[in-house]
Amino acid sequence: GDKNCFATKINSFTANDFSTVQEYFAACAHVLVFKLQNMDNACVYITSSASKEGKTSITANVAYALSELGYKTLLMDMDVRNPSLSSKFILNTDEKHSLNAVYRGDIGVFDALVKINSNLDILPTRIENEPIRLDNKTVEIISSAKTEYDFVIIDTAPVGQVSDSMSLNQAADCAIYVIRQDQ
Repeated sequence: GDKNCFATKINSFTANDFSTVQEYFAACAHVLVFKLQNMDNACVYITSSASKEGKTSITANVAYALSELGYKTLLMDMDVRNPSLSSKFILNTDEKHSLNAVYRGDIGVFDALVKINSNLDILPTRIENEPIRLDNKTVEIISSAKTEYDFVIIDTAPVGQVSDSMSLNQAADCAIYVIRQDQ
């Protein structure tokens, strides 16, 4: 696979550690595939209790691992107050290609996507004064996107800081809760 699709490098691992970590993400992807095997178009959101627990990095890597297994995967950045998922893959988030524009109705969801590799697309979010609300409109956007992907993987805000991430239960088939080791 093309490991150069990441815009930023993971500096905290040596080359040997990196391949081991990638194997863990591949294993996680296999578990998701197995657990959700009876579902077409599965949606998973990933959250944590607090910031700095690795939620966004895990989200990016699990989605990448799913795409490497051949599953058509969409990453959505719904950590709307502190969006950083897209920076893992692209250097600048264009206003036109953002969840913000889709939410306002300026562009359709499939026109706003940014292609990362042959099986992985991302719908980034930009920081705005008024963050996007995680409401029925966002649930409709997710439902629309689900029709074209094997997996929709969503990065959300930590639920210990904002409770609106829980509203994604309406659209998601399951959630992954990230907990920092020894916490």
